[in-house]
Amino acid sequence: MIVLDDLVENIIAEEHEADMKLPSESDLVAKHKVSRHDVRKAYDRLEEMGYIYSMQGKGRYYKSKNDKILLVLAGDISFTEKMKKMGYDLRTENIYFKELKNGSKIKRRMNLIDKDKVFKVSRLRIINGIPSAIHISYVSDKYLKNIEADGPYIKSMFGYYKKNDYTDFYFKESTLQTLLPTKFERDTLKCPSLVPIMLLESQCIDKLSDKILELTKIIYRGDRFIYKFKP
Repeated sequence: MIVLDDLVENIIAEEHEADMKLPSESDLVAKHKVSRHDVRKAYDRLEEMGYIYSMQGKGRYYKSKNDKILLVLAGDISFTEKMKKMGYDLRTENIYFKELKNGSKIKRRMNLIDKDKVFKVSRLRIINGIPSAIHISYVSDKYLKNIEADGPYIKSMFGYYKKNDYTDFYFKESTLQTLLPTKFERDTLKCPSLVPIMLLESQCIDKLSDKILELTKIIYRGDRFIYKFKP
């Protein structure tokens, strides 16, 4: 692990330029007195962690920090608007819509009663051709009367709320945690197993009525974003 530790320390300390070539396997073998197999394992691990990339026949290179998207974690602007303002090519796919037959826990959190239906709406955010985030919304027909028919076609919940006369809302009780991706998340986001994800969970509240319109889960690829918190 000495090779991996040394390379990670350099990356964290930013002792390199973006797209700079990493030392050859032979150089690291000589420097650390380890086997070529150990060096290859260290490089493979760094690639799985999203720190470096390889070019066949040329070597391995540090990833640029500029490849990451600065994301302000504030709920007053939709994700679509944020990406468009920054000039990114954003494409959204509605990848899942279904009524939750056993949604009692979510109903309690949304102050709903048994007869209210709860639906899960999932969208995949593809930025500059790269799957980068999964947005999951838990919503109810109590406040969105046509959600059962419209759900499979929704790409922006903010836009859908406005069509349903909810024009002023905010997020509260937000939590953020770092996790390793599940197989579904790896397959959907097309990311290696050791690239962490950031899971943001919150409630979307209508300002006028104080209704909980939505429970939100957003899964961000950790190697695609830098996060900025807005007070």
